[in-house]
Amino acid sequence: MPSTSTTVLTVTSTGSSGPGTFRDVIDRANATVGEVLIEFDLGLDRVIRPSAPLPALRFVGVIDGGTAPDAVQSPGVEVCGTAAEAGIGLEIVGGPLELRGITVTDWPDDGILIHDAEDVTVLGAHVGVRQCGRAMGNGGTGIHVLRSVGIHIGGPAEPLVACSGNGAWGIRIQDSPGARLDGLRIGTDADGRRAIGNGRGGVRVERSPRVMIGHPGGLNVISGNNGPGVVLHDGSEAAVLTGSHIGTDADGLRSIPNTTGVTVTAPRVLVGSTDNRDHGAHAAGAPVGSGDLAAGNLISGNLTSGIAVIGEEAADVRVAGNRIGTDHGGARAVPNGGAGVSVYQAPRARIGGATANQRNVIAGNGLYGIQVAGPLSRGAAIVGNHIGTDLTGTTSIPNIRSGILVFNAMETVIGGADPTEGNLISGGARAGVNLDGSVMHGLDYEGKGHAHSNLVQGNTIGLDRTGERPLANAQRGVLINYAQGNTVCDNLIGGNGEDGVLVLGPGYADDAHLVPTGNVIVRNRIGVSATGSAAGNGRCGVLIYHGRDNRVGGDDPSEANVIAHNASVGVLFHGLGARTNRLSPHEQIDDNTLGRFHQSGG
Repeated sequence: MPSTSTTVLTVTSTGSSGPGTFRDVIDRANATVGEVLIEFDLGLDRVIRPSAPLPALRFVGVIDGGTAPDAVQSPGVEVCGTAAEAGIGLEIVGGPLELRGITVTDWPDDGILIHDAEDVTVLGAHVGVRQCGRAMGNGGTGIHVLRSVGIHIGGPAEPLVACSGNGAWGIRIQDSPGARLDGLRIGTDADGRRAIGNGRGGVRVERSPRVMIGHPGGLNVISGNNGPGVVLHDGSEAAVLTGSHIGTDADGLRSIPNTTGVTVTAPRVLVGSTDNRDHGAHAAGAPVGSGDLAAGNLISGNLTSGIAVIGEEAADVRVAGNRIGTDHGGARAVPNGGAGVSVYQAPRARIGGATANQRNVIAGNGLYGIQVAGPLSRGAAIVGNHIGTDLTGTTSIPNIRSGILVFNAMETVIGGADPTEGNLISGGARAGVNLDGSVMHGLDYEGKGHAHSNLVQGNTIGLDRTGERPLANAQRGVLINYAQGNTVCDNLIGGNGEDGVLVLGPGYADDAHLVPTGNVIVRNRIGVSATGSAAGNGRCGVLIYHGRDNRVGGDDPSEANVIAHNASVGVLFHGLGARTNRLSPHEQIDDNTLGRFHQSGG
């Protein structure tokens, strides 16, 4: 009920102008001092078709479209632009204002434009799509927010906001810090089960720090768009994206693809769970979630990458607590067509975390589970994830290429010294981990000599979560390809289809940036389970082929590897430079089918 100090104005006509029309009531509201409540008494016909744009909304108060008689549920009133040759559906300036229960369709420009405003809330709106699910898109963006503060679109519970079928973006936020978006259907019908795509993409945020998309207790569905699901663009630092299905239906079972799921080019963005116990840079600025895994995102079913983190400005991005490439339950594949997570020339990305709430399940994707590429991507951390398996870590859901590819990037940490930091990297269609320094032309950097100083530590690779049952990567556990100065230590590497660890170089030695040198393999258990039972790899335990001055084991007995039960030689040095590599005398190499050690070549 409005307060006694609120002026109540009622729309009684669907006409374009004249007494009792929406235009007349807006003019009267704008001229009123104090709060205004606009209600509707329109009978059964609740579609307003102005022949020209309506006046901007400049008053303080509420517009409640759900007050129209026979409006069973919001939105109850439709403002349709079919009779207007140009213009915006609703323009909001000033505030505070709450807009609820309104459908805005078929305007030549934006459906709703909020600019130079403060404390505006939009609830129970359909923008570009009718409540019945019929697309009647606006020509521009569904809801466009510009130079405003205190903006809240949607809420954690119904009535939902649907922005679908529009010519540009579903929602675009520009120069509006701290905006909140939740309880949305963007690119689908209100049920989140049928695509009604926006023409350029779902949500785009620009020059707007600390925007929060989603809520641990709510659900956004951002799917079916003819562009990215979410773009967190330059100047959108410290944004949070959580509680959303991006590329799937509301049930999280079926693909409704965007092109890319999420694109990030801004720093300190969090994609996933708002459990902040080890968020580092996020800890001071992001809200603390409920700790429920559902507080992360489901990012699956998109045509290209699930998440793309791009460019030097996109530093310190965090991806945690998501399911990427699977269904909502993490039980079967709903593939993204590209990598699950792609980090390109973006420094210090952190993927995963040391708690269950921060663990990503990254499986079923059409390329790599995680791809970190480019020398500017130095310092990435990949911690505590399930890669290539289901949520339980007991069933394979293969990524079609390697579980993790580090391509010409340096100082990446995969796992860590603490047992909670290790990844489960199993069930993949190629290698578990690929550290690759080979040449690829057409990039914005010279593609060689950068894959160095990476650390693979404390992971389970090729076995299930218990470390007892093979869950093979089809090829190698770890591949070091044309890369230098990397360390593989303290891992459990068993059950893989080919070698436990393969260090591979070219068949020539005239380019020091390509010959693998200075790589160290220590303190691993290769070919055994967590309890020491046989879990052999399908070929060698360790194979170094065309590499120089690499080391297996160390001077101290504590650095010894256990290498056993593999289907070929325990350790094989072969090809150019074979005799320059070093095998420690302390290695525990037993019960390999073709013997302990073999060395051949120059």
